[in-house]
Amino acid sequence: MPDSNETFQCVVIAPRGKLLDSETVSVVFPAHDGQVGVWRNHMPMLCKLGLGIMTVEDISSDSQLLPKHTFLLIDGGFAQVSNNLLTIIAQDAVCLQGVETEKVDAILKKAVDKLASDVYTPQQRKHEIQKLSFLTKLAEISIAVKDKSV
Repeated sequence: MPDSNETFQCVVIAPRGKLLDSETVSVVFPAHDGQVGVWRNHMPMLCKLGLGIMTVEDISSDSQLLPKHTFLLIDGGFAQVSNNLLTIIAQDAVCLQGVETEKVDAILKKAVDKLASDVYTPQQRKHEIQKLSFLTKLAEISIAVKDKSV
């Protein structure tokens, strides 16, 4: 487990509630203009989030069941860093780790089916296609992490 002198708190909040609240060593998240890395004692900042996969490294836990890395799909919102606390308030966020393969498949199918409908403008459709691409990548990562831990 990392030394508490090396860690900081990371909280991820989405419309469905709090997805993550943990001590961590580093986080990389998608900002509106590229990837941002955060470590302990990072300078204070506030930034707009983009679309992409967020990586939370070396989550400290007493449980051996938790992975060393957590991956989340982030789609918009804001990130704030202050006093060794990273708060992500996402418009949408998905974490598939620990989710059964059948449920992951159902989530992907629902996204594909929604894309096949006429509910999106061309710009929204382009965004949703990118989001589906990231969701597919997140599913692959989650399956690989699950297979590694079994």
